[in-house]
Amino acid sequence: MVDWPGLLKWSLAQTDSTSAFQPMDPDTRHWLHEALESFAFNEKEQLRRITEVLGTMETGSSPQECQLKEDILSELMSIIDNPELANNLVNCGGLSPLVHCMLGSRYVSVRKMASLIFSSAAQNNPSVQSYAHSQGVLEGLMEAVRRESDVQTKESYVTSLSALVRGEFQDARADFVQRNGLELVRGVVLDPVSVRIVKKSLLLTINVFYYDHLQPELHIFEQAQSLGLVPILLSLETHADMEIRQMALQALLNLGRRQIAETQEIRQGIEDWRGRLRRKVGAEEESRAVEEIIQSTGA
Repeated sequence: MVDWPGLLKWSLAQTDSTSAFQPMDPDTRHWLHEALESFAFNEKEQLRRITEVLGTMETGSSPQECQLKEDILSELMSIIDNPELANNLVNCGGLSPLVHCMLGSRYVSVRKMASLIFSSAAQNNPSVQSYAHSQGVLEGLMEAVRRESDVQTKESYVTSLSALVRGEFQDARADFVQRNGLELVRGVVLDPVSVRIVKKSLLLTINVFYYDHLQPELHIFEQAQSLGLVPILLSLETHADMEIRQMALQALLNLGRRQIAETQEIRQGIEDWRGRLRRKVGAEEESRAVEEIIQSTGA
């Protein structure tokens, strides 16, 4: 959905005072003001209606009930396209029923759709991340990743977890680490249900490892060592998917930012990785990509 009030503000800010356009007459200004107020009201009313439907109890045995929630989630997905609208969802009390659908719906399709919407709303949005974290969503998502049997929904849960933890909101990341989140990631990577879930887990790991030197009180490096994550990531060098190989390398480099003495195992592993790539026939493209990743981190 277009953010018309924001677009108007931007347009007015870009207006050239020397142009041939004339000042807006009072009647037109009044009409435009009413139109924008009506738009804002309609948007709030739409979110209120969506919130009401998402909050209804489920029997778990009605195709019509499932379809209604799928339809309302599709409507919500079409308007959660910028941080301001995501914040409006929080302000109108809509995030809690969305989370309830994501973690507690009896319908797999509803859980998956709600998870995708939550990811979109929370990604790089500290306001949504903070509210969700205060409501215990992190703990709920971690448990959902462990117990969900549907592969695609499990993938969506890892995406939602990543959207909540990644970025500048430090509290969720700290809580994730303290709740043994790295052990959860380790389990997903060692027993993957799909290639996609490994990639999503590695994306989360890359971000958490990046902050090791910025949040030393979390002891991320020590946890990674005790869980054996370094050899696990190094073992992904032989994975059939090139993107997974490169993401594993990026995670290792992020973990090795702290002190050279502490990261000798990582650096030696990367040097061995680099050497094998150079000797591997037909690996020129990947070798160049690996060199770019290494150089970009200053390793």
